[in-house]
Amino acid sequence: MMRRHFQAIALVASLAYAALPARAQSQQPEFPGADVAFGNIVNTYQWTAGTGPIDGLRAYSLSDVACNLGTEPLDWLVGPNPRHPVMAQNMYRLHDGRFEQIGQSWLKHMFCALQQGFCATCEPLCGGCCSRLGVGCSTPYGATRNGNFGNLGPRHEINAHLGTNLGYHAFPEGNTGLRGRIQVRDEVLNVPGARYYAEGQYVAADDAQGGDMTRDNNNASWREILFSATNLNATVTGAMHRGDIAMYAWREDDPQVTIVHIDLPDEGRLTLGYRVTDNGDNTWHYEYALHNLSSDRSAGSFSVPMDLSQIPQSVGFHDVDYHSGEPYPPTDWAVTQDDNSLTWTTETWDENEFANALRWGTMYNFRFDADTEPQTGSIEIGLFKPGTPGAVTVEALVPTPGCAAPALLSGQAAYSFAERAFDGFIDARAESSNGLDVDLGLREIIIRFNRPLENLDGTPLSGEAFSISDTGGSSPTITAISTPDDRIVTLTLDDHISLQEWTTIAVSARAQCDADLTITDTLDIGYLPGDVNNDGTVSPFDLLTFRQYVGMVATPDAGLISDYVDTNRDGEVGPFDLLVFRQLINGVSPPATRAWDRQSLPPKP
Repeated sequence: MMRRHFQAIALVASLAYAALPARAQSQQPEFPGADVAFGNIVNTYQWTAGTGPIDGLRAYSLSDVACNLGTEPLDWLVGPNPRHPVMAQNMYRLHDGRFEQIGQSWLKHMFCALQQGFCATCEPLCGGCCSRLGVGCSTPYGATRNGNFGNLGPRHEINAHLGTNLGYHAFPEGNTGLRGRIQVRDEVLNVPGARYYAEGQYVAADDAQGGDMTRDNNNASWREILFSATNLNATVTGAMHRGDIAMYAWREDDPQVTIVHIDLPDEGRLTLGYRVTDNGDNTWHYEYALHNLSSDRSAGSFSVPMDLSQIPQSVGFHDVDYHSGEPYPPTDWAVTQDDNSLTWTTETWDENEFANALRWGTMYNFRFDADTEPQTGSIEIGLFKPGTPGAVTVEALVPTPGCAAPALLSGQAAYSFAERAFDGFIDARAESSNGLDVDLGLREIIIRFNRPLENLDGTPLSGEAFSISDTGGSSPTITAISTPDDRIVTLTLDDHISLQEWTTIAVSARAQCDADLTITDTLDIGYLPGDVNNDGTVSPFDLLTFRQYVGMVATPDAGLISDYVDTNRDGEVGPFDLLVFRQLINGVSPPATRAWDRQSLPPKP
């Protein structure tokens, strides 16, 4: 069932692609006011060329030419005055249809604006080093200067949407050959068939905060780079693509790639790129790349519509590592599938304000194979920092819902075993509250299917689709059935499942979407107090497993630790559970009606 509770708003925009040579682009101002842009990458510098990789990493920096494409001079004041631009440097790789960010730098804090005319007709403010960049003017910075770690500050100090800047900055940590620069894993470079790209992005206060606050949408630019086979030095090639994020290189290489911008209300910009490929074996590969240009709220989840009848294969996630003292951990997003979607998530803001959300100037990838062809649907992107809306949706190609054969996914006992499928599993908890009557057994069973079901005759799903038997020859009967959505079924029994027996619940039904698709399956539940390790016999090994679970030395293959060691059934794990376990083993009344040491279940049916 759906677990998300945030507000969603649909925001979809299409855009035109431009890949003109650098000096031919943006000759005329797009917006009134100052407008900084990353104008050109002339060369690169490798800081690890002499040493080779350090801890498996190589370090690079880019040269740049900054441009003021606006109608007013651009503030370029030296720190600690906060009104100066900062510049981020990134690297990407395109390989086997996957476009991934492979490296990122800290931020170069700028100073000294020359008044050159690379970008357009320059209106200089002075004859040398200025604290403002004139209209149409440019100022160059060499690759080594842009990699000098004394001028590099962390990204987390900057709000890219507002262009806020502390003026001063922290300094990068770590090995002097790596710190603060673009760090790339050595093994992802110079791979046969791969193409590589460098990207630069500026953030400046008077650019970001001017006019309708969309002037900073053109602040990133990219250029292709080539790596030498001998020392992995990088050289630039091809045209400079000014005003576009590097994701456009993916579409330049493959025109079937679709790129959509998502402008958040009163906030920054996200961009989704995607490509769906027919694998030729009745499966399709779904490849998504989500880029955050300037959103301070960032992205914290990514959900593709997919029901439980669709079993995704080759599910993947890719991010880019922070480094040199940035506070964000390199923790991959977790992926889960529920009734409605396949979802990747990081920790929430409440759990960890420094979680590995998709922050500004970075791009993450999400991918899988599915056995249904694509159709247009809505992908939901959850925003990480609190605010309204809590999520946005964007139209893209997603798997078409299918009508696959129905399947029994799991069985759950109400108020226990809440997270585990227990087909063939054993309830090891206490049996009695008075030592005389077996009154703590399971009386309510929740069964979950992958799709809505109905009876074999086409009538609504009812108790006639289910039957119960046990290895002892007697079994409880179904007194009520609840089907809130015809795929999660709750069976209420007239008595607990049989103690020290295997109880089998059988189902025979058909899929609502196709009468020819039927299911005949069973769920087996054992009830043996004290059998914590679920091997069918109570022995000293159960005490060992009990202690390992409580001490977090070991974890169960499925479910929660409390499913195994909450022997007194109070919903918590504590010292009393060990006491109850010993009482069960020794037959102390209550909670036991007999001593369970060396007791076993009959063979599973």
